[in-house]
Amino acid sequence: MMKTQFKLAFISLALMAFVACDSTSIKETTYSDGALKTQTPYNDEGRIHGERKEYNRDGQLIQTETFNNGKKEGLSRVYYSNGQIKEEVMFKNGKENGAYKTYNDRGDLILQMNYKDGKKFGPFKQYNAETLQLIEEGSFGEKEQLDGIYKQYNKEGLPLSEQSYKDGKKDGKFVYYKGAGEIDREEMWSMA
Repeated sequence: MMKTQFKLAFISLALMAFVACDSTSIKETTYSDGALKTQTPYNDEGRIHGERKEYNRDGQLIQTETFNNGKKEGLSRVYYSNGQIKEEVMFKNGKENGAYKTYNDRGDLILQMNYKDGKKFGPFKQYNAETLQLIEEGSFGEKEQLDGIYKQYNKEGLPLSEQSYKDGKKDGKFVYYKGAGEIDREEMWSMA
């Protein structure tokens, strides 16, 4: 009986110590009229830790960000006043890292790209916010510069140009289109 009580007391103390080590307090800020503006969780070291929320004057949620010990970590979102997601980006150790997307106020995807250690990296696509036609696509290299084939389209989705880049410099064939996708002119570029 005594052993069981001792074990229960030990487990209870261990749990209380664990919870106390990971406690957070919420700081709220308000607009001049008293409406809630932000809710920010802080850990015992005074660093933002958890999900921070921001609201407009009407009480509508306009931004959420997740922090881990003072650094952004995980998904951050910005919202339109109608509640639709406007922008979302992944963070790791305080830097953009992973998918980045923007949407129009109807919730349609209009830009998708990736980040790596806080820099644009990899393929991207951008769409017209009204027609949702693809208007440009390409890829960013290590130094946030165009790398590979970059294409532009008009609002009907017909090609305007196709360009070749290497580390942000023109390198290779550039094709410019007119009208219904007819070639207007071609250029050759070399980094040499």
